[in-house]
Order: sequence, then structure tokens, then C-alpha cells
Amino acid sequence: SGKESWVKASVVHYYGQFASGAIVAIMTATDEIYENVVSEFFVAGHYFTYCNSNPISVFYNGKFFDLSETYENGYLTTVEIGIIAEKHRFFHPLNEMN
Repeated sequence: SGKESWVKASVVHYYGQFASGAIVAIMTATDEIYENVVSEFFVAGHYFTYCNSNPISVFYNGKFFDLSETYENGYLTTVEIGIIAEKHRFFHPLNEMN
């Protein structure tokens, strides 16, 4: 479904632009408050762990999606999710446990 959003945001971690045109990043928005909690989810055989409630966002075709939704809709491939997971382990060493 995706969400349209026009808020002031800055990129914290840039994961890249992929073949479908999907742009993947962790961003902060000026109107959001992020909780300091450890959260974890599983996409395409890869665990993603966060130290706060600010997850990876995917901008595709003018809308924002979460990583699971873009994989399930075929906007990102299993190989591309693996590339994102590798970069995520670099940005977030907590992921080395998974």
C-alpha cells in the first residue's frame, strides 16, 4: 500500500538504489520520536536488529514502504535484501549476533 509523506527528513544510513528504482535508507524525520528499544524482524532469510524504533524505509514509485512490504511485493529481490542485510550489519554491529 505504501504511505505518501512530505516531512523534513535526513538520511542516517543510505543502503542504495536498486534495480527496481527502490531507494533504501534509514531516515529521521523532524516530527517523529524514536523509542530506545531493541527490535528485530526477519526478511528473506535475514534478521534485522535495531537499537531504536527507527527502521529501514524504502522509497519506491513515490511512496514509502517498510522492508518486508517491498520484498513481499517484489520491489526488492532476495539477493538485494542480502546486500541490504550486509550493509545493515556494518551500520548496526548488534546484527553480528544473528
